Amino acid sequence: MAESKAEAVREFLNVFHGKAAPEPIDLARFMHRDAQYWSLVPAAPKLRGVEAISAGVKRQFETYRDCRCEIHAIAEQGDFVFTERTDHVVLNSDDRTVSARICAVFEFGADGKIAGWREYWDSHEVTRQMGVDQADLESDLSG
Repeated sequence: MAESKAEAVREFLNVFHGKAAPEPIDLARFMHRDAQYWSLVPAAPKLRGVEAISAGVKRQFETYRDCRCEIHAIAEQGDFVFTERTDHVVLNSDDRTVSARICAVFEFGADGKIAGWREYWDSHEVTRQMGVDQADLESDLSG
């Protein structure tokens, strides 16, 4: 088990980012069963529960693969962990690499697992790199 909440987030991001979408059992090691994930505040819908989060992540991996997480900064305050990172993914459509600078907030519950996860990033920069419009990206995020 991780020594700190920040270390738990590092471990979680290592599982979350990889060659393929993580399975619910992988997420459940780190996340409360009723955890909430908001992949793009405020544009994307909130997902609640490990099963729904896993399904949403699998939809994301239909667009890309080989997700690599580069953490620039991480800080812990009480039940919160804040990260600044760049996610690099390879698009399934044409093998281009797209990168997104992301600030994320992880909130831990009384059980020591992630109860909330919110991400903030510049969707216009990502759509520019992908060559799609904003509506297409929001449709992909909504499922």
